[in-house]
Amino acid sequence: MGSSRDRGRGGLGWWCALPDTEATAPAASLLCGAGDVLARHPCGRSWIIGQHQSHALHLIDIGPTRVAVLGECLAAVNQLDAKINDSVEAIMTAFLSLPGSFHTVITGPAGLAATGDVAGFRRLFIANTNGIALVASHADVLRRLLGSPVNRTWLAAKLASPEPPSVLRDTLSPFTGVTPVPPGHRIQITSHRCLISRWWRSPEAIQPLAAGGAALREAMNQAVTSRIDRAGGPVSVQLSGGLDSTTLAFLARSARPLLITTAGRSAIDDDLAWARCTADLLAGSTHRVIPDNEAPLFFADLNEPQPAMDEPAPFTAGRARQRYVARLLGEYGTVVHFNGQGGDEVLLAPLTYLRPAIHAVP
Repeated sequence: MGSSRDRGRGGLGWWCALPDTEATAPAASLLCGAGDVLARHPCGRSWIIGQHQSHALHLIDIGPTRVAVLGECLAAVNQLDAKINDSVEAIMTAFLSLPGSFHTVITGPAGLAATGDVAGFRRLFIANTNGIALVASHADVLRRLLGSPVNRTWLAAKLASPEPPSVLRDTLSPFTGVTPVPPGHRIQITSHRCLISRWWRSPEAIQPLAAGGAALREAMNQAVTSRIDRAGGPVSVQLSGGLDSTTLAFLARSARPLLITTAGRSAIDDDLAWARCTADLLAGSTHRVIPDNEAPLFFADLNEPQPAMDEPAPFTAGRARQRYVARLLGEYGTVVHFNGQGGDEVLLAPLTYLRPAIHAVP
């Protein structure tokens, strides 16, 4: 695991958490060849090893329990210790209610515990080495530690459907011996066992659509304004012209963001027209349109080195475009960049709702 490419994972942050036992020493030694000790158990043993931005790691001591928040928490986590007791259940409940996108890892008398988010963006993976369970943010980290081969069952499912059913996605990883923790679940590791349990369930649909829309608006407004307040510098929005990015552009209007739109090459693509309509309504914002002959083509520069990831990602086809936009944002001095990607996945119904329509086709 000690090469320079492994160490940085192409610029992507990663971490691996180890239980408080001497038996983790060999794994800690291997991991330190690719990363750094980010946090230690109270006794001094390595607890979390990896590569992570310093501003995205917060450590809090609550009695004999130590908590690590890895990612972007939009609340003052250092003010929580006076409000909760030091039981794992109470700590998990308190941190899971906070806004943002982050992992929570706990070590203390009850052992090691960790959780991600409901959406599955902050994932968790576990593996067993020398009888000790380890938990990490990426399957590839544990694969390199164990020398695991590709999981052929996972590969077959991925080839059959790029978006496999959740029952497969939540139980299989790309590598043999590495197991995913399903979103909405947490893992607790003690000297005797490794337990995965559910902490979140989808609420019943008892609210009318209008009330749900108001709650969504409030949550999105908090997410955008909190990041703007923390930015302390220029803000930008990837304005495609669609509903997702348009919503973000209006929520960020107080920051007078730079609006970036990449023109399409199709004659029937009306995204640019809608993006211009949005920009006209956002007084004080600059609208930068990238002409279709200026932006790199899809599938360009695929032979160039790319970040190491757990599995092939569909956005790799547009990686050259993403790099081009990133350079432009750097020239503008952008500190925070908003992108509407993910809105469809959250708000659109799955295509299975069309099943009755199939039978109605003559």
